[in-house]
Amino acid sequence: MLRAASLLHLVCYCLALPTWEGLNSRGDFMSSIVPARTYIQVMGPPAIVKDINHLSSITPGEPGNLTFLPTAQLPSRSPSLFAVSRNQLFQYRNESTVYPVAVKNTTLVDGVPPLQLVLGKYNNGLVSGGNWHWKGTMLRYELGSNGNQGIFYTCPTEGGSSGIFMSLSPGPTPEGCHIITLHSFTAEHAN
Repeated sequence: MLRAASLLHLVCYCLALPTWEGLNSRGDFMSSIVPARTYIQVMGPPAIVKDINHLSSITPGEPGNLTFLPTAQLPSRSPSLFAVSRNQLFQYRNESTVYPVAVKNTTLVDGVPPLQLVLGKYNNGLVSGGNWHWKGTMLRYELGSNGNQGIFYTCPTEGGSSGIFMSLSPGPTPEGCHIITLHSFTAEHAN
């Protein structure tokens, strides 16, 4: 009798646990926040982008400056997954971790376009109110009536690596930087 009462108590307890209505797992929940995940391929001059390269943080999968790395140098040779959701660009790490891509104002750095792409939450110098979206295969960023027209730059950073930058006003390519574009060649991506 005691076993039956314990079993009945356990069943009632399990049925009383809260759930996300309509969602069967944490993966379903993350998929609703960050739908249509895709690899972002970096394209540019052959002297700079020699192999197939993908958007990544300096330390793949961890917050920090965004750069691009050849697929062969990535852990497990698997590029990071990104998604545009509600006009925000995110990196999908796993079912419990999603990092936002932030746009950081770097106007104080000489010769570098004024906006740098960083992965994770930062408090200083962030630009707010911008919109990420796809135009065909090309990733674009707009802030008000200004946009980057899909043009990004790879420029050296203080640590000796390369960062991804952009400008919202037309102008010459900054010295030491090279024009690149960011693309998704998967069948679907949502904004």
